[in-house]
Amino acid sequence: LAGAVIEILARAYFNFYAFRFIGSQHMRQIMRSFRQGELGKFMLVAVLFGGLFAADKSLHPLVVFVGYFAAWLLGTFLSMRLLR
Repeated sequence: LAGAVIEILARAYFNFYAFRFIGSQHMRQIMRSFRQGELGKFMLVAVLFGGLFAADKSLHPLVVFVGYFAAWLLGTFLSMRLLR
């Protein structure tokens, strides 16, 4: 569950940054927002995983990463289905 929560928080952070601007007149701001969102998402995931493993030594890393990957896979599948 912890891995899935990390994925959900990171995806929400990226979506907040990436989709702030709409319209062709904001193209430069849209591209900048995508870069900021992706960099922030990467750093957020690294910090959250680091903090999680530092705070709770009893967690099994494989289980946490499987939860993260499962949430990522579900989010990707649902996004593809929504865009269809």
